[in-house]
Amino acid sequence: MKRIIIVLFFPFVCFGQSLEEAKEFEKSITAEDLKRHLSIFASDEMEGRETGKEGQKLAAEYFTNQYLDYGIPFIDIASGYKQPYDLIERKNEGITIYINGKEYNYFNGFYSHTGMKDETLLFHSLVFSGYGIDGVKHNDVKNFDFKGKAVFILDGLPKKMEDAGWEQKLEKKVNFFEKKKASALFIISEDFKAYKNGLEKYANHNKMMLAKEYKENQIPVFITGKEMFEEVFSGQLKYKKEKKNAEKSPSKYPIEKKGTLKIVAKGNIEKLIGDNIIAYIEGTDKKEEIIVISAHYDHLGKKDGIVYNGADDDGSGSVALIEIAEAFSKAIKEKNLRPRRSIMIVAFSGEEKGLLGSKYFVNSPEFQFERCMVNLNIDMIGRIDKEHEGNPNYVYLIGPDKVSKELKEISEEINKSNTNLELDYTYNSDDDPNRYFYRSDHYNFAKYNIPVIFYFNGVHEDYHKPTDTVDKINFEKMEKITRLVFLTTWQLANKEERLKIDLKDEDGNN
Repeated sequence: MKRIIIVLFFPFVCFGQSLEEAKEFEKSITAEDLKRHLSIFASDEMEGRETGKEGQKLAAEYFTNQYLDYGIPFIDIASGYKQPYDLIERKNEGITIYINGKEYNYFNGFYSHTGMKDETLLFHSLVFSGYGIDGVKHNDVKNFDFKGKAVFILDGLPKKMEDAGWEQKLEKKVNFFEKKKASALFIISEDFKAYKNGLEKYANHNKMMLAKEYKENQIPVFITGKEMFEEVFSGQLKYKKEKKNAEKSPSKYPIEKKGTLKIVAKGNIEKLIGDNIIAYIEGTDKKEEIIVISAHYDHLGKKDGIVYNGADDDGSGSVALIEIAEAFSKAIKEKNLRPRRSIMIVAFSGEEKGLLGSKYFVNSPEFQFERCMVNLNIDMIGRIDKEHEGNPNYVYLIGPDKVSKELKEISEEINKSNTNLELDYTYNSDDDPNRYFYRSDHYNFAKYNIPVIFYFNGVHEDYHKPTDTVDKINFEKMEKITRLVFLTTWQLANKEERLKIDLKDEDGNN
């Protein structure tokens, strides 16, 4: 049965609310309330909130019950507050690779991005295709017959061609070799150990994707190191020499050699449904313009019966959304102070599986890019990292000037006159090796040139471990950051003009 949209009616609505008026309602955001919500939200009863599983459904209900209590409307895009989306989960029950009789086990020598079904692949023709670039002058890669072969390529691009984001590079390479009907693709990482450490949180988890992106015969993609390269080509090719050659003369590849490589995989496919939770506060004279405040509420679920509670990641951001929603609700109900622009408060699932919920949201027919002025994304705000031991009065801001310099200026002005946190831009650097800008839901907005701010406290020793629990959260810190997000949203929702957009050219200049 279709639910009826709740709408708040008031005889008089004020336009052009000042930031001073917001301060009365920011007081409703308290450490005590944040703790009360998080103690439930990150409890064992929520089963780790894994996307598509029972725990995520329970957490979704917690959101909807809070919003119903506050009298906050939903937008009629699916079913009440929930925006469901179809998922495919590829369950890896084991992948083993045999090279010239030597055995490599999953995550010990290689990692798979794609997951596989029950199948065995045997190769006697092995191809090294340099950087795997399509379109290099005089390159024979376009005319080479890759069909049915195992292909090894280098990660990244030659230095003279490094002008695009790494996600685009990898996606383009995979798509190219898939079109060329290669049967397996191996990406050689310069330092597989470091790559492996970065992927450790995903090691024992199944691969999930949006159902509409699932391809029955998707090429299996593996990340491996130079050791496997040396083994598979058995002295015929040397890693250092070929990497140097590929840098200088990418057009000399591909090279085909004889060898034996066997992949034995066990797995199956399961269909699931994820849910984004959307509360909607309609604006007044600028209601066609939208501000999105977001956090992801999914986590890692359970492993071997142990619950991964995810109190900081991202229970902290999730309950911040609830408190921000309540503050706006009070402003409307008590003083008729409705924002000029509309506000969507969105809790995404699927973030831990590859930013899937936010990817679905921004590409859904109901979401119109031109209407969205800004995304403020909250992901981990309850802990203190090693760099700030003894100084909890900080928050990392990532992305505030990447699309709009004005956004950063507004954020700093509000912080200076109100919350007075230390705004740390360490991870905002374009050459940040952690690549945090690309690793949370705001990225799916930023890649469409929508201004963003990512609020983040840095990683800690309990990151993606079952020890990320409520008792380790600094709620006073959470309160200040949540108030900063609320006040920033208020200011943006009521400013006269939209944010100025500053796009960078190909050389990285504004």
